[in-house]
Amino acid sequence: IWGEQYYHLTPALLSGLLSIAVLIFLYQFFHTLFGAGKKEAGILGCLLAILALQLAPAKVSAFYWWNGGIHYTGAFSFLLLFMAFLIHEIVRKEKRVLYSVLAAWIAVMVGGGNLVTALIGNVVTGYVILILLWRKRKDLLKYLALPGGAMLVAFCINVVAPGNWIRQGKSGEIVSYGVIGSILKSFVLCIQDIAGDWTGIFWVFLILMALPVLWAIAAKTEFGFPLPGVITLAGYCFLSAMYAPQLFALGQWGTGRIENIMYDMFLILTVVLEFYWIGWIQKKQKLCWNADSHLKWYGFCTGMTVLCFLLVSLASPKEITSAAIVNAVRSGEAQAYADAIKQNIETIKNSDEALILIQEPPKTPELFTTDEIETWRFGTAEYYGKNKIRYYEESDR
Repeated sequence: IWGEQYYHLTPALLSGLLSIAVLIFLYQFFHTLFGAGKKEAGILGCLLAILALQLAPAKVSAFYWWNGGIHYTGAFSFLLLFMAFLIHEIVRKEKRVLYSVLAAWIAVMVGGGNLVTALIGNVVTGYVILILLWRKRKDLLKYLALPGGAMLVAFCINVVAPGNWIRQGKSGEIVSYGVIGSILKSFVLCIQDIAGDWTGIFWVFLILMALPVLWAIAAKTEFGFPLPGVITLAGYCFLSAMYAPQLFALGQWGTGRIENIMYDMFLILTVVLEFYWIGWIQKKQKLCWNADSHLKWYGFCTGMTVLCFLLVSLASPKEITSAAIVNAVRSGEAQAYADAIKQNIETIKNSDEALILIQEPPKTPELFTTDEIETWRFGTAEYYGKNKIRYYEESDR
């Protein structure tokens, strides 16, 4: 932690890390694994990166709160890089050692980060092993030893780390569902989210916009796309697994910083499963897509999506990240919040009182503040080396 004076870099670092990770993963998945053109993989990467940035369910936890953001948005980005490096290592013969080392290095950060991405990282390794066995490529399993082993060891150390248990002990009363209960509850919650807010108008346009690009990629590959129903079920189980750690540890769900990465994974799985079903349809029915229709379709869907973004931004700017930013700056709420924080920091640094009283920052804009962050503010005194810091309204506590 270099200092709060650098905090303004947080949105750029987190949004940049997520965007780069999405682009690299989709490039490796579609270009390296299925032979897509670089432009096609780039289009899909940009499309998903834009939606992940603009539609994050809890924007403050995704891009503005460094501690919550780097542990979840950041760890999720590293998970995507881990999967990308695994793909390159398995498919390509050149630079295998380099990508194995990179994947292992990233695995340590994922496995030692939050327990959601740590668990999913090990699920990824398990899925890759099953796929290689299914495709009768046991000779490639050796390339999973270093990154997969690093992921598993890091996850085990994470689980037994004393700090996690100390933190859990300070989280108040915990209602745990147990191992089986957490797994079953995970499947139910996943269905509820998919059938709820996640499958709105922008999800429909994601499917429509990706359709011609995915169709063109699938037409060029010789892969047969077998058992699409089984693959879809595996994707659903994969997404559901992301709910289990929080349910088991705290008996909770719906935490903003965790919901962000679940939604990002849902968007990626949407495109991956759409691609698989398109490929299966092509191989079974031998359908063709006219090049002129391809361009017209993509142009129409792009125009409609941009129009929806503009309409939603005007009607409900808090739902779109860029609109929320513009609204916060235009209304003066962003400046008022910044001024309050700056004044409080100066008060804290310049005071040697046993009890330092400061003003409670504004509750707006929601883009910058949330009760989820507020629960951790009592560490402020330790950070600045002070005895106790409270709001004026809490002077007696």
